Amino acid sequence: MSSVKRRAQRVVVRLDAHERSVLAGLLGAVRSLLTPDDTPGDSDPLAALVGMSQSPVEMPDDPVLLRLLPDAYGDPEQSAEFRRLTDSELRVGKTAAIDRVLDDISAERIELDLEEGVGMWLQALNDVRLVLGTRLDVTEDWGETVAALPSDDPRMPLYAFYDWLSILQETLVVCATDD
Repeated sequence: MSSVKRRAQRVVVRLDAHERSVLAGLLGAVRSLLTPDDTPGDSDPLAALVGMSQSPVEMPDDPVLLRLLPDAYGDPEQSAEFRRLTDSELRVGKTAAIDRVLDDISAERIELDLEEGVGMWLQALNDVRLVLGTRLDVTEDWGETVAALPSDDPRMPLYAFYDWLSILQETLVVCATDD
């Protein structure tokens, strides 16, 4: 069973083997969603260096990917320009957080610094929750939805893990901000 505790200027996270395995699988799935299918053939090396595309970046069709990389504006032209300027950087930041957590969970006991470590974990956990929440169509009354499902519904483990991720995320925030 997982535990999260504050130890001086660090947060210590302990996850059992099953939790680490499921979390790794979900993180890997989110990471694969964030990896573009094809890389545009931009000819500007400076744009490529800073992760800015010269080509337009289309709004994702997948509602999950759209939740991870939302529109910034209501105007399609402004949104397209925003995506062109930020899409690559957002994906890199999100995959870096996922990679950090994947590296960390190779151990049962994980020590996180209060700034970068906890921040990257919160980002990665939030992205997994966004994916699960979108796929499961989670609303504010999702507990009632789950209570009405038959116990053998194949979504039950995903709802359980969504709940566990929510608790883990909240506990990390409390531990990191508790003085």
